[in-house]
Amino acid sequence: MPLTMKFLSLLLPLVSVSQAMSSSKRGLCFVPNATTPEDNHIWTENPSDLTWYYNYHQEPSTIYENRTQEEFEFIPMLWGAPHQDNESTFEDAVKTLIQQGRQIDYVMTFNEPEILEQWGGANLDPSFGAELWISNIPPLQTMGIKVGLPATAGAQGSFTWLEQFLSNCSEMVSGDGEKRNCTYDFVPFHHYGDFESLASAFGQYSAM
Repeated sequence: MPLTMKFLSLLLPLVSVSQAMSSSKRGLCFVPNATTPEDNHIWTENPSDLTWYYNYHQEPSTIYENRTQEEFEFIPMLWGAPHQDNESTFEDAVKTLIQQGRQIDYVMTFNEPEILEQWGGANLDPSFGAELWISNIPPLQTMGIKVGLPATAGAQGSFTWLEQFLSNCSEMVSGDGEKRNCTYDFVPFHHYGDFESLASAFGQYSAM
């Protein structure tokens, strides 16, 4: 077989795999690049197939704020604790985005709440996290917005935090002899390990 034909025969299967892996659901955790800010534009230009992003904040990134949700969907995030207990600023911020004409269909909550802030986590007590959730999330759910469970780091103690959070949340919304739960629509989580530990994490989430 000529070298060129041999190369093409190897390349075409790779192209097919690449096309099969392409997904309109691909998203990005966007952090501005201060060194080469021009690179920030590549996420919304061809051949990028990204369709959504979040930025750890409740408002769109400045560089993308003029993009419609159809062009590049923004997902607001309740990263951690507000300045005051039981503050509903996240709920207010999301409603303001909607009033301004931005269609919000999803929100995310609490970035690695079981991890200390100096390591990038929100460092929230599960009980306080439940209070913040109840102050901000159910009103958005009544509007049809889908909500993600807090995104833990997948470390030792992560599932303990989630179980305690859900238990505290359930206790706070239950009453009159009726048990209720804090509900969610999808489960974001972070993983810093090998495939075996990832499979184990999936199993633990499935059992929750």
